[in-house]
Amino acid sequence: MVYLIIFIFIFLILIQAHINRTNKKMILEQTGLPISSHIIIDEKHRKYNENIYICLSTQCSICKKILFDFQKESKKNTFLVFTENKNVVNELITEMNIKINSNKIIYEVPEENLFLFVTPFVYITNKEGIIIKKKVINNIRELQS
Repeated sequence: MVYLIIFIFIFLILIQAHINRTNKKMILEQTGLPISSHIIIDEKHRKYNENIYICLSTQCSICKKILFDFQKESKKNTFLVFTENKNVVNELITEMNIKINSNKIIYEVPEENLFLFVTPFVYITNKEGIIIKKKVINNIRELQS
């Protein structure tokens, strides 16, 4: 009987931990600009029917991993977005010995244009720049889901 109570107790703790992780992710995904709103990104980066903007920070370790993986798995409609200036971003890219086409990087986007509390964060827009999807990611493979 004692083992059953211990098992149930551990099971409840695991369920609560899973619920907390799910709730945290849902809260984070509610941040950012609302779906159906317009993202302020230069038109030259909005030429596809579906445009993917991966918002990163040079200070974020997960962002650095995504940056590294991006050089291998980059698609033509995917862009990296930074609020930092071009020199800081390029210094990081050089330091990490990464080869990325500079046309795929959008520099110095004002923070108020992205309305983010966490990075890495992805906005997916249509050709007009209207947000159709958004989410928090932990790796580049999550873009496929």
